[in-house]
Formats: sequence, C-alpha cells, structure tokens
Amino acid sequence: MGFVRDGLDWSGLTGRARVAFASALWLALSFLAQGVDGFGPLHAVLWMAAALSMLLAVGHARRRLRDIGASGWWLWLLMVPFVSLVFALFLALRRPEPTKASPDFSRTARAAVVVLALLVASRALWEPYAIPAGSMKPALLPGDYILATPGLGRPERGDVIIFSHPDTGIPFVKRVIALPGETVAFQKGVPVIDGTRLPHAPDGLFTEPAEAPLSTAAPRCVNAPVPPGAPCQKRRETENLPDGRTVTVLDIDAKTMDDLPPFVVPGGHVFVLGDNRDNSLDSRVPRRSGGPGAVPYRAITGRARIVLFNNRGIGGRVMRRIE
Repeated sequence: MGFVRDGLDWSGLTGRARVAFASALWLALSFLAQGVDGFGPLHAVLWMAAALSMLLAVGHARRRLRDIGASGWWLWLLMVPFVSLVFALFLALRRPEPTKASPDFSRTARAAVVVLALLVASRALWEPYAIPAGSMKPALLPGDYILATPGLGRPERGDVIIFSHPDTGIPFVKRVIALPGETVAFQKGVPVIDGTRLPHAPDGLFTEPAEAPLSTAAPRCVNAPVPPGAPCQKRRETENLPDGRTVTVLDIDAKTMDDLPPFVVPGGHVFVLGDNRDNSLDSRVPRRSGGPGAVPYRAITGRARIVLFNNRGIGGRVMRRIE
C-alpha cells in the first residue's frame, strides 16, 4: 500500500528501485492490455490497471526527479514513446541530489496526468481497428481507422460488427443482414430473407483509382480492363433492409455466389455480408471452404461506430459516423 500511496503523493522522494518497478509495471500492463482483442472482463480490467499504473509511474517519476535535483518539467518525457524507456532508465540509475518542487508545476501536471489516465482507462470502452481491404466499400475504405465499442445486447440487422473468424481468429468487419431463425437465399446477387427479396435501386457509379489485381478472380471493375491508377467503376445500389434501414452496396458483375439456395441462420448466430458484394468473404462462404459462415454471437468482439481518420489521405473521412 505504501507503493500506491507514495505514487499518488507527489510531495516526497522515491528511490531507484521503486521508480524502476513503477515504470516496468506500467509498461507491462500497457503491453498486455493492447494484446487483448475485443471486449470483455479481461480487456476492461487490464486497461483500468494500465491507467492506474500510469498514475503511479508518473507519480514516482516526479518524486524521483525531486530526489535527483531535476526539474519536474522533464516528466513529460514519459509521454513520448520509446524516449520514455530511456528516461525511466535514467531515473533508475541517477544518483540522488534532492531539491524542492514547484507547487504550481505539481498541481498543473497532476491535473494533466489525471486527464491522460482517464483517457487510458476509457480504452475499456472502445477499441481501434484498421481497415486493410475493401470488402466494406463504400461504407469503409482501405486505410480507414475506426473506433468500435462493445456490443450491448444482441446485434441488430444493419449493424456493422467486428468478429473473429471461428477457425483462424482473424478479425473481420461485416454487416449483419439476417438474424437467428431467418432463411436467407440469393437471387442475382440480391438477398432474399424469409422469401422476400430485398428492394434494390440503382444509385449511380462508385469510382476510385484501379488497384493492381491480387488474383485472377472475378473482375474488379465494371469497365474492366482498367490499368492501375485509372478510374475503376462499380455499380452502386441502395438496399432496403426489412427494418427500414437503407444501406449502399456495390456490384461488379455476375458471380457464382449471386444465386444461392435457402439457408436457415442457426440460433445464436447472424448472417453477415460485405457491402462490396463481389469482393467480400462473408457468410455466403461456409467454414469448410475457408469462409466464416454464419457468425456465432460469441465470436462478435464489437460494433463499428466511427471512422476516426483515413491514413491514405482520402478526404472527408474524419470522425465520420458509420451507417
């Protein structure tokens, strides 16, 4: 308890061993927290523990700076990745030369550190994900960095969810189309739920620079062949879901998965699709063929909420709500 009490009290001194232990604890808990995918008790506990360990590490570092006669403003080096490791080592090795702290600095810095710790603790309630591919175009584009939150309650039709592939554990991002007990079929690329074909309507073209093909599979552009960098066009259509929600989907050309026989979604599962229908590995592909098949509730790790930014420089994708 003395270690915790002293870490929250910036007015004293801290020796080498304690500052080294506090720094190592912060590093270890932060590393462990980032290694837990999805949401759950372990995810929440680790991020809360990482936030507390951050408060203690900074507090002991401030006391140690006083112990070696250094200004408290050096404390901000702890917030710089990698530099913080060198700084923590310096604090653990430097000989003591006590000095008096600046009360104004301590009050200001403590308030800022508490705010940062609260931000760290908030990671128990959200998780960032990078979108590497285009299976969810146009809602999500390659390079999008999105924020996901825990799914409170069962997923609803139209939700964009993150789930782990039942066999490989690889994270997927898809849209829920059908719910447990419903029958799903496909006619000319259009979902048919419980015998009702979802209404589709043309919505112009989706145009983007053509990418180099990753395989010899189906055409990637309706105006193919298109050299890399030239305008690649896909048909854009609106799709009306049974609950009244409207989503925008992309279509390229006829594929074998455009016509599929009826499939009953098992209890405790959902049927998911990518919005980029002809470039998506989703519930249309069973697990025996490498796809995810129907997704069990237990595999769902979160719901996509917001596009934070796009790291490929695509404009208009900052703090964008995912519809």
